[in-house]
Amino acid sequence: MLNDKELNELAKVAIFETKKELNIDQKTDLQEGYVAQPKVYQQVTDSLSERLKVSHKALYEAYVTQLSEVSAKIDACVKNGTNPNYSEFRSLKQSEAYLLNAVYLHELFFSNCFNPNSELYQDTLAYMRIQQDWGTFDKWMEEFQACASASRAGWAIFGWSTYLKKYINIAVDNHVGNIPVGFIPVLAVDVWEHAYMADYGLDKDSYVVAMMREIDWDVIEERIQKIDKIAEALK
Repeated sequence: MLNDKELNELAKVAIFETKKELNIDQKTDLQEGYVAQPKVYQQVTDSLSERLKVSHKALYEAYVTQLSEVSAKIDACVKNGTNPNYSEFRSLKQSEAYLLNAVYLHELFFSNCFNPNSELYQDTLAYMRIQQDWGTFDKWMEEFQACASASRAGWAIFGWSTYLKKYINIAVDNHVGNIPVGFIPVLAVDVWEHAYMADYGLDKDSYVVAMMREIDWDVIEERIQKIDKIAEALK
């Protein structure tokens, strides 16, 4: 496995090559760009067809590539004279936010679902935190599924609000709509049409139920343990 220094050097090479392909001047830009690297996920599930899994993986990898290209362009973009009505810099920063969320949310989704054998126990932090903020696990599940139904081609996400200091569910439109400031995601379920229509048609509810049956609660537990530390640090 590569160490941090070696990974950093590889990233620098990737940035250089990306800028070269985009004909960006390597000498005059600020050298602040970054290169996102696609990760490998095993979507171990019988709830989705192999064809849908492959196409979803390809979509995710395309987002990763596009994010790197936008990063390189931002690095070389002229910042002077930026205005709120139209500028290349503004457009690129909007694309960056969209693509960052697209990549991050897919990585959360691919790693927190697709475990048909996962179980949730009442003595886990995940169960206790959910029960603490919703009263019962069933009430949380009902609200989370409602968020999935309410999302207009986007995401249902369970996470922690640094402002409210509690866990909440949110319905996200696209990759950027309706995400509260200071929200840390814990569980993400993709409810874009591309995530289910090939297998479920218009029956989004059945797809969401299938995904929730395969939540990897060990992954959720690790994320909540980290949030407990963040919550303690923010006191």
